[in-house]
Amino acid sequence: MVGRLDPRSGKIELKHAPTPDSHPYGIAINSKGVPIFCEFATNKMAKIDPQTMAITEYALPEGARPRRMAIDASDRVYFTDFSEGHLGRLDLTSGAVKMWESPGGAKSAPYGIAITPDGLVWYSESGVKPNTIIQFDPQTENSHGRIFPRAAVR
Repeated sequence: MVGRLDPRSGKIELKHAPTPDSHPYGIAINSKGVPIFCEFATNKMAKIDPQTMAITEYALPEGARPRRMAIDASDRVYFTDFSEGHLGRLDLTSGAVKMWESPGGAKSAPYGIAITPDGLVWYSESGVKPNTIIQFDPQTENSHGRIFPRAAVR
């Protein structure tokens, strides 16, 4: 389920995701106030209308498992595909999905993700040793990995 809490009244509204056992995971709100979330146990992402609580699902490639996401200045949703080792982008307007292989490959288990003010996408690869931080430039569609050994992180 996904829900909404009104902190003033304490009222909670819950809504079941259309796909059973989809495991809604992570949530972010775009510039228009629309919440978007991953459906981690499926190959889907979804948005929920803040007025009606209606949920719209977006299919991703078969086998993809979106885990974390970040929204850029153009409201495009970037997400990490934990099971297949990709960085993905969902355009909510068209429903178009684009996927890029993570530098660490299919077993790299991409996880945390953020977008910096300059538009660069940063995410972690948690399935490689040592873990890496990847910088992805949406303009050039190029990735650059950076290894941060534990000794360097304090």
